[in-house]
Amino acid sequence: MIETTVFREVGGFDERISWGEDWDILLRLAQRCKIALTNERLVIKHEHPGVRLSHDLDGKNGTVDSLLRIYENNIELLRRYPKARSSILINIAYYQGTLANHAEARRTIIKSIMAYPFWSPPYISLAMNLKKSINS
Repeated sequence: MIETTVFREVGGFDERISWGEDWDILLRLAQRCKIALTNERLVIKHEHPGVRLSHDLDGKNGTVDSLLRIYENNIELLRRYPKARSSILINIAYYQGTLANHAEARRTIIKSIMAYPFWSPPYISLAMNLKKSINS
């Protein structure tokens, strides 16, 4: 539940994001106001076998574009939390790799390492990226 005025103050949903728009708005709201959790069930989610936006994200330009937009929309927050910044950069690099854009993925992984150098996942991602580049 959120007041309409607060929703509008943070800019509402970013319509340029085709995937992860709920994550983006939550990050922007968290910078503006307190978020509380409840054990009360407020939503019933129905799973279905049909097409869903959150499935099969590999190899789609929209996934990379959406993650980059989320990153840009929340850069000030991510600068305060370098491990979170590193994590989203690893995700961006992964999806760049699914598009066979290994050079761009490597540059993004390097940014991830620079954001939080004492965390092993970016180094593992870099090694896997280099291996894929060699085998391609």
